[in-house]
Amino acid sequence: MSEIVQQDDNELPPVIELNHPLAYDVWVLWRATDRKFLPSQIMEENEALLNDMITLDSVYEAIRKKHDANSDN
Repeated sequence: MSEIVQQDDNELPPVIELNHPLAYDVWVLWRATDRKFLPSQIMEENEALLNDMITLDSVYEAIRKKHDANSDN
């Protein structure tokens, strides 16, 4: 990933230091939910359940897209 960014003469720091120990995990969930929730809302959710909902939703979307593609043929 850093190679892609550096192709445009941008430089990434060798290490990104975060302030909160859960920052990366919360950010991943925040992105997976299309930034619809505040990080504090995500942190209050049961992480295992939220991960399961994201997994189920991605499986559902994959099946729906496959079904729609087959319906068009």
